[in-house]
Amino acid sequence: MTQLNELLEQGKFAEAVAFCENELTTNPSSDNQYNLALSNYNLGFQQQGEERKKALEASKSIFENLIPTYQKEENTIANKHKNVFDVCMYLVEIHFDLEQKPEALDYIQLAFDSYPYNHNANYRLASIAIELGNLTLGGKIASQYFSFCSLEGDLDQGELMETMYQLYENKQHTEELLYALSLTFNNSQFSRVHSHQEKVDEMIVFLAKYPQSILLQGAIGNLFFYEGDYATAMTYFEKTLGHPKAVTNWYARYIVAHIMQVGTAPNNLPAITQTDAVDVYSGASTLLNNAGNFENTPVYDAIIDYREQMLSQSYQLFEDYFTQGKGSSFCLNEHWFSMCCNDYGIVLREKEETQLALNIHKIGFHYSVFPAQLMSSLRCANDLKNADEISEIYQWYDENYGISTDSIGVLFYFEAKVYLIDALKYSESDLAFRKQVIEDFLGEIEANQYTFYEAHSTTNKQFFDESIDDLKAQLVAIDANMQVSPEDSFAMQEALKIAEQSPNNYSNWYVLFQMQHKIGNYHECIHSANEYERSAYEMSVNVWENEKFTLKYRKGSALVRTGKAAEGIPLLKDAEQIDANDYWVKHDLALGYFDLDQTENGLKYMDFCIQYYKKENLHWDDEIDVLSRKAIALMNEKGNKKWIVKLANFILENVPNDIEIKELKKKNTNLFGF
Repeated sequence: MTQLNELLEQGKFAEAVAFCENELTTNPSSDNQYNLALSNYNLGFQQQGEERKKALEASKSIFENLIPTYQKEENTIANKHKNVFDVCMYLVEIHFDLEQKPEALDYIQLAFDSYPYNHNANYRLASIAIELGNLTLGGKIASQYFSFCSLEGDLDQGELMETMYQLYENKQHTEELLYALSLTFNNSQFSRVHSHQEKVDEMIVFLAKYPQSILLQGAIGNLFFYEGDYATAMTYFEKTLGHPKAVTNWYARYIVAHIMQVGTAPNNLPAITQTDAVDVYSGASTLLNNAGNFENTPVYDAIIDYREQMLSQSYQLFEDYFTQGKGSSFCLNEHWFSMCCNDYGIVLREKEETQLALNIHKIGFHYSVFPAQLMSSLRCANDLKNADEISEIYQWYDENYGISTDSIGVLFYFEAKVYLIDALKYSESDLAFRKQVIEDFLGEIEANQYTFYEAHSTTNKQFFDESIDDLKAQLVAIDANMQVSPEDSFAMQEALKIAEQSPNNYSNWYVLFQMQHKIGNYHECIHSANEYERSAYEMSVNVWENEKFTLKYRKGSALVRTGKAAEGIPLLKDAEQIDANDYWVKHDLALGYFDLDQTENGLKYMDFCIQYYKKENLHWDDEIDVLSRKAIALMNEKGNKKWIVKLANFILENVPNDIEIKELKKKNTNLFGF
């Protein structure tokens, strides 16, 4: 703790002022000015009479001079406005205490403009504005407070509501104050209006005073909507749409009411006029909360389309603010932006715009990290079979959260780990490493059976059971691929000994890199192949043609399978020049070209693999399964229906019960069956 913090903590404010004045003589920075203003502020409220006024005036002068500085500083947008907001809050209290009414109201307005989503501050700002007689400003801030409290489920402070009721009963009100009061009607603890009819009657009285009020029209629409009177709700909401004051939730509720009353979603709605990102995002959330009632109905897609429009608009407003500073009067909360990114990304993934969804999710968790956002990102990366993304996001998730005791945490952890293990398969990691990771995870599940099985007893049970079975099946497949005959095992041990003793024995390196490739130790294979080339060069050996082929194929294959397709493909092309009919060369070329997103080249080699498999009637294994799914995921991303169907048919011939592939084929097959 610094010396200044210690003085403030101990309430030694006069000493704090002296300390800050001394600091300013050597360093007149804005931080030191702020510290002096804060120390005077605390000192003032500790004093009485002239001493109090003197300290508060000193604090006021410095704080007021700091505002332009904070507004100009090249700080992050969020921090800049946070500084302005903090200073304004101090100035509100100072002017209020000094009974300087106009100035207090000016800073109330500026504080609210700088940070309208701080509901604790809004409670205080609304109360002071109302006490100072500005019922329009007080009502405006109060409505923001009650809207936010309602969203957060937190309405435990009734003093402000009592004040507003007393004003109303004394016939002191404005449109904004009445609208704020209407937002309390669903809070039975404080509302003096209890039945639905009493609430409506009271609102009609409000509306009679301000017949052109868009705010009150929307508030009445809300009351009828909550009671299920959708026809009447529509008539009120209709009057608000397209108006600059229209709350986006009214659009959302109008859409739902229209569906409930007419049976179809409305067409040609006026554009949403809100420039408040949180308001637009709230409307999208309302549609999400209601969409479940219409699943598997003709109108479901229309609701999702409207929701996507709202999320897209909200996302753009958030992005404009956080990246360009546009909309500076709305200092938006970063966590809200991240939640918007999460919801928008989920919608885009449902529309199979998976890469865009992943990009949006990643933007979100750079602003605010929370488990659901990271899991949404992982699901997208898993859909794309992007091993690098999966590994990076999983590491971030594991470092921030790992496994937690609550059921949601266990569900997320299990799903994340399954995706990570799949990523090891996509990235062609060494078999021995993959085996160890799977065995460790299954051991963890076995040691914490109750935790894992209880969490999945009612949620994601099928995914859990199928994943456990798949993990065990992967172990069997890995063991089968890693099986080395006793002779080969002995030969490998001998080769490793020789490599230590005679590093220039090129023949030994030749044997070693082949065996390492065979059992999936690709990193070691690359190392041994490099040592073979080095030693053969140093010994001036003429490499035979068949050895050249083996070197080019095995090293090129190992590079492709360790994520270095750009380095591996030229070697595989050299091998193809030596033997144009080798299946595994073409298999790994397809794998490499798909990794590089060179679709046309990848499909050429994929076609060869399909024809070869059918002609030779080969057994379906992990190798062809991974290649085929990588290809179909890429074709799905590119929208290549012809190849999606062709690959789906190939997979289904060998894995006939794959529901996901069946759905993909169905989605990309026209009425004529092709």
